[in-house]
Amino acid sequence: MGYDFDIVYKKGASNRVADALSRKYEGEEDETADPGVLTRPIWQDWETIEEEIQKDEELRKIIEELKVDPEAHGNYTLENERLHYKGRLVLSTTSH
Repeated sequence: MGYDFDIVYKKGASNRVADALSRKYEGEEDETADPGVLTRPIWQDWETIEEEIQKDEELRKIIEELKVDPEAHGNYTLENERLHYKGRLVLSTTSH
């Protein structure tokens, strides 16, 4: 079992995205910046999601039981106080 792919070199001028990401601009002195971090996702609707989950009696019950016993619901987990199922964020069925 292996991978079937070809590595193809593109010159900087024809590969603008990679070229732009790999450059450090002149005069840039910020040594505290982490070059490995390009973006960080930010959800602006956390409050809405949490309100919807609090209104969902079944999800509230699962969360409370997981707080007492993290193994209580098989594939459900609490990560940073947020409910996940098989590693994915759980939304209420009423979520927009």
